[in-house]
Amino acid sequence: MSNQIAIEIQNLEKDLAILKRTNLSQIEGKVDRLLKLLDEPNETIKQSDRSLLKQQLITILATAILSLGIAKTPDILPLFNQPPRTEQLQPPSRSTSAKPHLNAQLDALAIALISQESGGNHQIVNADSGAMGLFQIMPSNLKSWSTAALGYEVSREQFLASGELQIQIAKHRLNEYLNLEKTPQRSEEEIIRRVASLWYSGRAHLWNNTKPQYSNRRQYPSIAEYTLSVWQKYRLKKNSPDVINKKVIYSWATQWQQDPKTGDKIAGYVVTSPRGWRYHPITKVQSFHHGVDIATPTGTSLYAIASGTVSCWNDSGGGGKVASFKSETFPGLQFDLLHLSECVVAPGQTKSVNAGEAIGFTGNSGASTGAHLDLRIKDLATGKRLRVRAGWLHWFLTGVKP
Repeated sequence: MSNQIAIEIQNLEKDLAILKRTNLSQIEGKVDRLLKLLDEPNETIKQSDRSLLKQQLITILATAILSLGIAKTPDILPLFNQPPRTEQLQPPSRSTSAKPHLNAQLDALAIALISQESGGNHQIVNADSGAMGLFQIMPSNLKSWSTAALGYEVSREQFLASGELQIQIAKHRLNEYLNLEKTPQRSEEEIIRRVASLWYSGRAHLWNNTKPQYSNRRQYPSIAEYTLSVWQKYRLKKNSPDVINKKVIYSWATQWQQDPKTGDKIAGYVVTSPRGWRYHPITKVQSFHHGVDIATPTGTSLYAIASGTVSCWNDSGGGGKVASFKSETFPGLQFDLLHLSECVVAPGQTKSVNAGEAIGFTGNSGASTGAHLDLRIKDLATGKRLRVRAGWLHWFLTGVKP
């Protein structure tokens, strides 16, 4: 049984690679079905396997929803089960023209709250308070919050039917809370915990209050416990390699943040195969291409984008000569440059390099139909391949930051 579920999870991860709005609900439905299956008594599934599979499913669901507007996440299971929403009040607001926007702090906080509140279940409703969805938003807040975020009122049914709508509404409110609580005198931990306290109780100043909370005579975690748990989840997300990757990307001009397409010119060279599903040019078999191919003359120099290390090796799987670059500037990330004609060290060796130094030269080694660079980026914490934006290619090909 666990092997069957694991196979279905692998198929869902493939679906994520080509995620579009049209198949988000399909992914949500599959995840919901598998989570329910894992909740059923079944002696053939070990408890350790059950927990791991649930975590993988929650990660897939959060990634599916958040990839439409929030960073991807290696999410974790909730510490508390549906905390109360008896006092999710409207705090006094500070006038601001801030709009919701994509940034690492807001993304990490949203992911932490999803993990804390619902474990990724966008249809869950708290039996005590009526709080709803991924973020456990109180029904009394839905009208004003949805109107402020979307420009129109969302019904309860519409809200519970769409994880994407919930994300938009919650991020708009969280962005306001962050702007409200940010002051130079407060540490990042205090800011995040004050926002979490607003979410949990409606009162930021009680963020470290240890008094237990009650709803319908039922005891729930104190505000201090809740905000500490959110802070811990936030730190895990914010310091993940994927978020570090996005921090760099969002510092670039818009043109460099884009996913390269076939025919795009970068540093004077033409993209021949973007990331995504394709028929392999040699095997003619459909497979997912994790990198981006860009045609270059043989011997084109590739440069270190920061001080770091370069390791060279031969990829028997068709990548030919490969240079793998790592740097403390981008902790947790590995950049693999495939099909090289030459690397700066012998296979199996590692060398320290400075920013701007050559680390290899493009070629046609391995399974290749012509001289090119195939650039791939790996999250070392999860082993997953990340999107390769135009700026990374420009940087490795020119040595100049986008």
